[in-house]
Amino acid sequence: MSVLLFALLLLVATPVPAMAQTAPTGSNTQPSTTPTNWTPWRPAPPAPQNDFAAATRYRNDELGLRYWYSSGEISYDVSKPKISRLDYKVDNSQSGEMYFRFTNPQERYLFKGTLGFGGEQNGNVRDFDYNADGSTGSDTDSKLGKGRLSYGNADLGVKLRALSGTSASTTLFGGLGYIQDVMTARGSTCVQAGTPGAPNNFNLDCPSAGTVEVASNIKTLQNDAQWTSFRVGLENNFQPTQRLSWKNEVAFVPYASFWNGDSHYLRSDLGTSQPNIVDNGSGYGVQLESTLDYKITSRWSLNLGGRFWEFWVPDSTTKVGNPIVLDEQKAYSWVYQRLGVFGGVTYHF
Repeated sequence: MSVLLFALLLLVATPVPAMAQTAPTGSNTQPSTTPTNWTPWRPAPPAPQNDFAAATRYRNDELGLRYWYSSGEISYDVSKPKISRLDYKVDNSQSGEMYFRFTNPQERYLFKGTLGFGGEQNGNVRDFDYNADGSTGSDTDSKLGKGRLSYGNADLGVKLRALSGTSASTTLFGGLGYIQDVMTARGSTCVQAGTPGAPNNFNLDCPSAGTVEVASNIKTLQNDAQWTSFRVGLENNFQPTQRLSWKNEVAFVPYASFWNGDSHYLRSDLGTSQPNIVDNGSGYGVQLESTLDYKITSRWSLNLGGRFWEFWVPDSTTKVGNPIVLDEQKAYSWVYQRLGVFGGVTYHF
């Protein structure tokens, strides 16, 4: 009996032969309607799981943290003909920043921004003072340290085009930005001998090169430069693989409002309140940024990039003294630059 049951089950499970069934002559049996290529139905195997591929296609909103290591400088001339020139150079600035990037569901429009804070550790400032005939009356060097850097921007953008069949796109954006760079100097050392008896900017004699005029622990100068700007630019986004993307940003600053507070702490003749020299003006500039982003999971990625800023102010109105002790002056040829590399981590959602 068990053999009979096994044979019956085997018969049921066996596919019908792939050939036409012809009824015997004179029989009332009808031809089989079973298709010649028929195979028994079986459930389809589950599709392979690829959460990364499914999650990355439209997960373009971002929140991230970065570390930015940079160097910067600001320089300008006072009056025409020059009576003074200041060159601030910072070699080691370190800052942390938070950034975000949001798009609408169709990825047509975006809102992005950055907010950063940091400090400045090393550098120097050269202070050149000139005699009436244009010769250098004094040339001093002071060390920079314990400065501050803060910055931020917010932009709105619209995608101009997405190349058919690729992951490349170009976006036009515009927005507002702010930068505050505070450089603090201590001490003063003569770089070269000045004209005999000519005072330097601290009203002290500079008899020979290398003379220490002010001890390195005494605060001598501080420059507080602030830029409030409007910018417009293009962002190119290229994604050669699901994990790797490359963003390049070029922004032009057609207008930047500029304020600079210059504090000479040892100049009692300029008043007792700081800053004792204040400049106001407007300028323009450029901002460049490039970022390489690599997704380690569907939601997290690591990024590495570089950034460059440069601003120019042709001239500014200068108020000397606090309270004012001189008639309105001018400062010229303002140049501000900052260059650095950054790295960070991004969360995609």
